[in-house]
Amino acid sequence: MNCFFKHCCMQQNEMLKQSCSLDRKNDVSQTCLYHFSVSNIVERKGTLCGVEIKSSWLELQLTSRPLPQHYLAHINEYKRMLATLSVRLEQDSNISQHNKQLFLAVERIFLLDSEVIKALLGLATALRRLEMTLVIILNNDGEELSQYTSHIKYLLRDAGVKFCLVCKFDDNLKTVYPFDFLMFDSKSLEVAIEKQQDNEIVDSLFTMRERGFTLILTGIADAAAYSVGLALPFSSFQSVKA
Repeated sequence: MNCFFKHCCMQQNEMLKQSCSLDRKNDVSQTCLYHFSVSNIVERKGTLCGVEIKSSWLELQLTSRPLPQHYLAHINEYKRMLATLSVRLEQDSNISQHNKQLFLAVERIFLLDSEVIKALLGLATALRRLEMTLVIILNNDGEELSQYTSHIKYLLRDAGVKFCLVCKFDDNLKTVYPFDFLMFDSKSLEVAIEKQQDNEIVDSLFTMRERGFTLILTGIADAAAYSVGLALPFSSFQSVKA
């Protein structure tokens, strides 16, 4: 997988460029271990409105290490990733072309770490210089932590950061404030519609849209799934492929 920032990497060796080192060619400790990929998010008419950026190395680390024994390592790795991403954005502004928003997944418990918050605020500042907005994606795993992170969400919102909640159709969505975006999976939507009674799923989607939430449909694999989303009040769409 090619890193999105590969072309601006300062490594002289092509093989080392796959690791996207920071601008310290001779300092191995400063080597960037992350491959950044982007997945476009488009509006109903196909206009690009944002990208979700992912670090594949971090995701592999998270899936291979059990909690809680190595949890501190997760946080440290995430901090390094945020620092690396901020540097890359300073070096290369191509990601801002025709983009309004950068979506980034954050583990809910990371919001309890002051250094992570500081890094996110720094990233939001870097994006503002590119006339972009940082959108933090949270899932409902660990939602019991929400009572401890609500004030942090408002701190980030004061800095212009927006929030996106990854939703399941069996979730209790009565407490989605202060989220700006609600993200649903295409396959889950298909199953939910098949099982719904009295059009309850469709009605709930329209109700959420009327309440002011921007609905995003992800995991779109074909034209049929895209058509289903267009028939419903989804404002934005994200395909399976990055």
